[in-house]
Formats: sequence, C-alpha cells, structure tokens
Amino acid sequence: MIKTIATFLMGAVGATALVVACSDDSPRDADAATCDCPSAEPPIAGRITQVRGVDSALAANSMGTASATCPANAVLVSGWCELGNSSAQAALVNAGTLPTEPQSWFCQWNNYSAGIGTVHAVAFCLTPPQ
Repeated sequence: MIKTIATFLMGAVGATALVVACSDDSPRDADAATCDCPSAEPPIAGRITQVRGVDSALAANSMGTASATCPANAVLVSGWCELGNSSAQAALVNAGTLPTEPQSWFCQWNNYSAGIGTVHAVAFCLTPPQ
C-alpha cells in the first residue's frame, strides 16, 4: 500500500514538473495552453514569385544565353528556359545557377541551324516574410 501511494505521489510530482516546465511563462503560469510566441511565417504559396528575364537573340549557327535574377533578399528556388519566336533548330545545353551568381537562373542554347530565335529564362523566387 505504501509503495502504491509513493508511486502515485512521484507520478503527481513528475506531472506537475512537466506542466510547469512546458508552460509559456513558468513557473507563474502552469497553463501551457496560452502562448505569447511570435506568429508563424506567412504561407509559402503567396511568397513565390516568377521573374521573367529579358529576351535574348539566338543568332544563326551560334550559342546564346538568357538569365533571370531574383530581387534582393529573395531566394532562388528554381527556374526554366524557353525558346520562342524561332525558326532555329536549337538545343538547351545548360540550365541552372552559377556559384558566383546564386540569385540568377541561367540558360545556354546552341543553335544548329541558319534560323534565328529568341530565348529567355524564368526564375522562381521565394521572398522573405514581411
């Protein structure tokens, strides 16, 4: 019987210590249900933006490049490259970032024909919470 009471008391003391330790302003507030923590970040969906780079000419039988750069303080997440208004037979050779310019998405094209084209890059950027 004494072991049962001692076990119960030790459990009650342990539970009380847990509630006090987990409360927001312990030991004054033993209620962990209230929180005066800063609010959470806004959802990511509203903070992803697209930045379209300037169109670049893709001359006949040559290489061409295009880039798109995220605004200051934004983080480059991904990007894509597009060939438009083209009579060129072109191939995308490289796409991605450069170590020296982590805020920009770069595209490099090779035109294998006498046709000409227009290329551009698009960057997807994550803006910081306001």
